[in-house]
Amino acid sequence: MFVMAGPGRVGRSPERDPAADRNAIAQRASWPASRSLVAGYMRSRAADAYGRCNLRRARDPEREPLGAPLAGEQHVSNSQPTEAVPAHRRRRRCRVRLPLIAFGAALSLTVAACGGGGREPAGLAPGERDVTAWAPPHARPLSDVKAAALVTPAPETQPENEAANRYVPTDGQLAAFHAAQRAAVAAGLDNPLTAYVSGRPGLKDPSTDDLVQWVSHKWGIPTAWIRAQLIAESGWNQGMRGDLEIVRAEQYAATPPYLRASGRDRIYASAGIAQVKMLPFGATGAGTTPLRWRSTAFNLDYYAATVRFYYDGYCSWCSAGYHAGEAWGSIGAWDSPQPWANAIARAYVDAVKSALIRQPWTNRGL
Repeated sequence: MFVMAGPGRVGRSPERDPAADRNAIAQRASWPASRSLVAGYMRSRAADAYGRCNLRRARDPEREPLGAPLAGEQHVSNSQPTEAVPAHRRRRRCRVRLPLIAFGAALSLTVAACGGGGREPAGLAPGERDVTAWAPPHARPLSDVKAAALVTPAPETQPENEAANRYVPTDGQLAAFHAAQRAAVAAGLDNPLTAYVSGRPGLKDPSTDDLVQWVSHKWGIPTAWIRAQLIAESGWNQGMRGDLEIVRAEQYAATPPYLRASGRDRIYASAGIAQVKMLPFGATGAGTTPLRWRSTAFNLDYYAATVRFYYDGYCSWCSAGYHAGEAWGSIGAWDSPQPWANAIARAYVDAVKSALIRQPWTNRGL
């Protein structure tokens, strides 16, 4: 497994060396022409196929019937421990198969593009202070204020997110969220790191990328990785609803109208830019409604706490092969954690890596 990780202070990257910048620019200019061919191939065979399937399922759910996961795999949601789920309620996934040679070539380009040994990701303008390495396992997250101070203001590329970007969770909403999370933690079913989740960066009129930077600095997750993962999840759309589920009558009645689908037994289980998932009366995502779709900052804060849950080694119920410090494994676990590094998670990681090469978040409206 390719892991771009290294020691360092939480959410901080070393000051850039101008000479290193010139070397990086020269190196990028010398990349062979095959880079564009491989990136294009990956775009057509991995990220685009995976992304189109997810977006089509969310926007036109009637066209994508529900289905069972691959043989031997179980449906779990974000940091929820494994449990038996009836086949008709399991989440249909997009499966992308790539030839090994093409994937290997693209992976080598990902290493070059994303950097190694503390190098800056490709395509970043001089002066940007993106996080380029994971904070060590169990590193304490930065405070909201300290993380906000490290943000380099960026223009908005997703104007439809502006209202949710400005939304600040109320004291009452956060109190309800943390009470629900404490109950889940006490039952051994969720993530103790959510105690640090606030969704309050303190930034004035933040852009979507400002909030991505904020959560990256706060939790010590490489900024470009988060940007790429959000492409795979929602195309950077905070208004995205996905993961159509068939539920019981009492669950449907307890679901806000915003998440109800056609009929009286279907709901959208996931919402927001990172597709935070919650089912009524379940431990996963406990207390995240309605903040997961009303507040971009909260959605991202909760997502990052969950990714760090896996990276920090807190997952006591993860299967054999899991251990702290698995960077790509933790990214894949947000989508499908059990069994660890399963085929669904690997396909998801491939889509994120392809987005890292393409960097579509630099385009307005993506």
